[in-house]
Amino acid sequence: MRLASLCYRALQLSGLTALARRLSTGGVVLCYHNIVADTDAGWRDNLGLHMPLPTFERQVRWLAGNNEVV
Repeated sequence: MRLASLCYRALQLSGLTALARRLSTGGVVLCYHNIVADTDAGWRDNLGLHMPLPTFERQVRWLAGNNEVV
């Protein structure tokens, strides 16, 4: 599991993410760039600038299952 996932999980367990959702009166806009086919060898960069399509799909499913998506 990646460090970012562990940090987010810790925030979830502490209840801070739920509290932030309740206190929020606005929305969040997410922008994805450089979604690439999983077979595209060019996505394997060290800077995280490219995201394989299966990872993007997994994130969108999670977002839709846990948030109101417009």
